[in-house]
Amino acid sequence: MPERTVYTLSKILKGIRDYLETRIKGKTFWLKVEIADLKYHKTGHCYLELTESTNGQNIAQCKGAIWQSNLSTIRANIGEDFDNIVKKGNEIVCLVELSFSERYGLNIIIKDIDITFNLGELEKRKQETINRLTKENLLGKNKENPLPTVIQKIGIIASPETAGITDLLKQLKNNSYQYVFDIEVFSCSVQGDKAQAEIISRLQQLKNSRFEVICLIRGGGSKLDLDVFNSYEIAREIALHDKPIFTGIGHETDLCVADLVANVYHKTPTALGSYIVDRARNFEVRFVSTFNYILEYKDKFLESRRSALNLNISTFSSRSITYTQLRRGELHTKMTRIIPEVINLINIQKNSIGISREVLRTIPRSCLTAQSHLLNTTIQLVDINSQKHIKSGLMFLQNNFELILSLAQSRISESTNYIQNIIQVIGIYHPDDILLKGYGIPRKDGILLSKQELHPDDTIELELSNRVLVLSFVRETQIFRTK
Repeated sequence: MPERTVYTLSKILKGIRDYLETRIKGKTFWLKVEIADLKYHKTGHCYLELTESTNGQNIAQCKGAIWQSNLSTIRANIGEDFDNIVKKGNEIVCLVELSFSERYGLNIIIKDIDITFNLGELEKRKQETINRLTKENLLGKNKENPLPTVIQKIGIIASPETAGITDLLKQLKNNSYQYVFDIEVFSCSVQGDKAQAEIISRLQQLKNSRFEVICLIRGGGSKLDLDVFNSYEIAREIALHDKPIFTGIGHETDLCVADLVANVYHKTPTALGSYIVDRARNFEVRFVSTFNYILEYKDKFLESRRSALNLNISTFSSRSITYTQLRRGELHTKMTRIIPEVINLINIQKNSIGISREVLRTIPRSCLTAQSHLLNTTIQLVDINSQKHIKSGLMFLQNNFELILSLAQSRISESTNYIQNIIQVIGIYHPDDILLKGYGIPRKDGILLSKQELHPDDTIELELSNRVLVLSFVRETQIFRTK
């Protein structure tokens, strides 16, 4: 039986170490791995479990470590994003070298971490979320919720006792205009593993609430700190919320997806608080300006109407005086024309009455003479005719005589009444009677004043019922002064 060679484990592992050291010692390369687990040792070292998976199945696994000297350098380079990158479940690209020992086996020593890879993955996921929201028409959905003219009832979702909520409350409660807002804070985590679920829970809780707007606040942080606000689930909840959602997430350069779907966004909680206060201030300014404009318009309108009224009063007074004087002149002219006509008519009627009286005196005599002749004839015929004919003739004669007298008396009565009516009309239009009613007759230089032009220092006489006034024309505005 041939003699066999038996190796010890340490020798084999030492041989592997020597083999690897001759090929990889001092060499570094970039490696993309997933952190399955990590622990910090009291010595300051960080120990990791690194894996690679495909379709959810691990296809490779190895231990890793970040020595304390490298860890402080990496933490300084990455800054506040370190805990967001170097954490369980994260995939990283790191600069590594291999180390092998007989006791601990193969180790991957991490010397540096490329943060741009994680930021690139973050932007990639962010863009995928934006594309999905765009496809579902959700980016502008919350902007359709109308904003109140003045925001008063405000619900705030934020981590309590942080700089972000402190800054916002300072802006709202200590504003220089002394506006008072109805504010209620709903606390939740805004970073970490629980942040997404708690934010969504608060948003759902505030649906159909009494608040006019909901403010989602975070007091700043790195891009990786703010990655939770790139969540599709949070963005969808904001987009479909029945209240306007305001965001003040504390970023200075980039926008989160939550900002894009929000109704109003600002880079910081302070800016968001200023926006709410300024919105109230702008309303107050518009209200006061409108009120002052109304007062100014009212004053201008009343002044214009007052001026127009004064002008109308002045015009009416001037025209009424002119019209009165014109009508007085026309009345006097008519009176002057009527009086001779009335006198002439009276004379005509007097002559007519005289003629009528003469006719009335002559006609009965003629009738009596004719009837006397007829009577004589009749008497002569009496002897010839019978007594019946005599009686008939006498009756006819009597009837005719009575008819003549009746007609004469009626004609005289009608003429007398007509003359009396004319005399009454003359009395009504007599100048003395008109003057007793308050009218006056203006004359200039003894001539009736009708349409003559008046000049300064002209003197007119105004005849009244019981006196004559002498007036001096002193201005063209036709205002007179009694001497």
